[in-house]
Amino acid sequence: MSWTLIQGGAGRDGSLGVTPAELLNETIEAHGGRERWRRVGAIRAALSSGGLAFQSRCQPNALKNLKIEVRPHDIAVTLGDFVRRGWRGTWTPALAAIHDDRGQLVAQRRDPRSHFSGVVSQVYWDKLDILTFAGYALWNYLSFPFLLERDDVELVGATPAAGDGNLRLDVRFGPGIPTHSRRQSFHIDPGRRLVRHDYTRRADRFLGDRRQPVPQERGRRRRTLLYPAQGSSAPRPGDGGRSVSDTRLDRDRRP
Repeated sequence: MSWTLIQGGAGRDGSLGVTPAELLNETIEAHGGRERWRRVGAIRAALSSGGLAFQSRCQPNALKNLKIEVRPHDIAVTLGDFVRRGWRGTWTPALAAIHDDRGQLVAQRRDPRSHFSGVVSQVYWDKLDILTFAGYALWNYLSFPFLLERDDVELVGATPAAGDGNLRLDVRFGPGIPTHSRRQSFHIDPGRRLVRHDYTRRADRFLGDRRQPVPQERGRRRRTLLYPAQGSSAPRPGDGGRSVSDTRLDRDRRP
């Protein structure tokens, strides 16, 4: 991981009193710290998601009323009750697959994100497409802010957000990371919680190079989890038609 100041000289940014690396470190500590994160084996939750993006791809209800499991260190996601009750969808960067309630393979796609490069995917997604989108998106959202410590993530800069008292952390993701876009911005409030996330969905190629802001209602947080010493994390309200609730942490991973 590397970082570069947008403003100021060597060391600190005089206007902020904090470097990008220090801002990320404070955000990590506010979310429970590195040691607890290393011990997280799986994050289990209930998911219900919808909105225009899914409707416009002919998948308005595909992510409603699901049971999800995210294994952040393995980069793997499972969607329970996907397609039909008792079925499951599994995603890794290399493979998206759907199994029925007897464990039989229904469909699969290798290198699933490459399928978004076609023209058809701009107007229609099949079940493997939306599984792929949900898989990498959930892995990103539920791995924040620890994801930003990867060696292939560059901290580009930290600047004041526009007039709201928050700080904006700009990052550049390496090409091998399954994420929305290489350039992203995270708006961090004084309590070091995420309140806005700007990105371009790579699945929406018609957006070009513009980053898409995902603003929050005042006082609400976006898809971030706190990692307490024991027990479950508090549910987080959703945004933009998305809700992740009843979140449980499984600490089956050795430090």
